[in-house]
Amino acid sequence: MASSSARPSLNRDPEDVISEQQAHIQSHEATLAVAAGPTPKQDEPRDEEAGADGRVDDDSALEGYMLWSVAIGVCFGALMMSLDISIIGTALPSIMSEFGDSTNLAWYPATFTLATCALTPVAGKMASVFPLDLVYSSFTFIFLVGSILCGWAPTSSAFIAGRAVAGIGAAGVASNGLTILVTIAPVTKKPIFMGLGAACFGGRGGSVTGRIQSLDLGGCFIFVPGIFMFLLAMQTGSEDGIWNSAAVIGLFVGSVFTLLLFVAWEWRKGDEAMIPGTVVMRRTVVFTCLFAFTHMGALTIASYYLPAWFQVV
Repeated sequence: MASSSARPSLNRDPEDVISEQQAHIQSHEATLAVAAGPTPKQDEPRDEEAGADGRVDDDSALEGYMLWSVAIGVCFGALMMSLDISIIGTALPSIMSEFGDSTNLAWYPATFTLATCALTPVAGKMASVFPLDLVYSSFTFIFLVGSILCGWAPTSSAFIAGRAVAGIGAAGVASNGLTILVTIAPVTKKPIFMGLGAACFGGRGGSVTGRIQSLDLGGCFIFVPGIFMFLLAMQTGSEDGIWNSAAVIGLFVGSVFTLLLFVAWEWRKGDEAMIPGTVVMRRTVVFTCLFAFTHMGALTIASYYLPAWFQVV
């Protein structure tokens, strides 16, 4: 009796039975759709194809000949930049005798370092806004132009100008070279290319309107004069030996005020800043910068002054 009562009634309307079956099928399909999750739309870009900053993913990474060709080219650019930085220390006595002027001797290496230091954050920010290959190629071209100007310089002032142009180009080569190596490598080879980039570069390493706004031009225009005044004060004070002069004190005060204004501006911009605060406040970043400051300070002294000392003495 129990089994017979559980059977559906044979006197029901066939249309009601069909409606119940259709409702059951629709309910089952809805359950499967919820479990599978939302399907991506065809007109929306997938995250694995390209990120918001234009970086390619593992599916678009290079392989074989193309991978190693790009890697060798980037490492060659790093070698040229490092050679330009280190060779000036050995060539200082020869350059001084060629131009017959020793008053600008300290500016030959300082101009390159000043331009590189001031524009490295700007070059790194540009690579996150515009295509990375275009930014890197442009700065490489600027670096080559500066090197040619140094080779053809007839006077000491022209040589200093060429060093400044080369320093601008080196800022983009140093800040974007390691990014290229990590970007083009597949996931399985990223550690290898990260080590290769670290060995080559070391510690230096929407619409048009929307892109320019995201470039943080305000931060760029504030940071460059601030770091320029600070390095100029250090260079002027070390040359003259008079640290309490009005020019040196004025440059120091102006640099401190400008850099404090830069910090306030970056804090206001948040994650859209040229140097985001979320990155600066990380413990690993802070200690890495301190290590690079002490390491490069000692290395620079030896690389610039020891060659001149042994050649002159």
